[in-house]
Amino acid sequence: MKELLSHIGARLIDNVALAERTHGAITVITTPWWVLSGNRGPYLNGLLPRAGVWESDIRAASRFGTAIALQLEGRDPTDNKPMLSGLGAVTINSGLISVEMVGRRSFRLWGKLLRACGKQGATLRRIVLGFYVMFLVVMILTIVPVVFVLKTLIAPLTRNRIARQSEYLAAPSGESMEKIFRQVEIKHE
Repeated sequence: MKELLSHIGARLIDNVALAERTHGAITVITTPWWVLSGNRGPYLNGLLPRAGVWESDIRAASRFGTAIALQLEGRDPTDNKPMLSGLGAVTINSGLISVEMVGRRSFRLWGKLLRACGKQGATLRRIVLGFYVMFLVVMILTIVPVVFVLKTLIAPLTRNRIARQSEYLAAPSGESMEKIFRQVEIKHE
């Protein structure tokens, strides 16, 4: 998204990214189940939690609207400083960065192939979509675990690169929660 915004000359002042906090091994099961069934769960009588961003995180996101509303009226239109810094607007799971990059490339390739197969509902497109679903299941069950093991082994060699990527992805709003912690300290005094 940052690349697209830059390409059209837009100014990215803030970003908010809510992420699922459930362990990755569980989301590998619950998210595809949700996508394929439309049911977010919980599953297996509560053994597996509800898929997606937690409701408490969604409710807590109102802090971003409040912060913007408080600053926007008196803000200079040329001011490019983030309004959400220190509010924990972004949480980066550095362990998923490389998986996301691989997924992004894969989605682009499959997307182009599916578009080339005709309009929605076309027989060829449905067949290719079936192969894509099988591809995803095989990837999740085989390649993703292998990638996690390999990433763990080479982590010392890639630490600096991953840190730079995490910083880029979190910008401009950042991961810092200093304002939230400061508010909690003031309330407890």
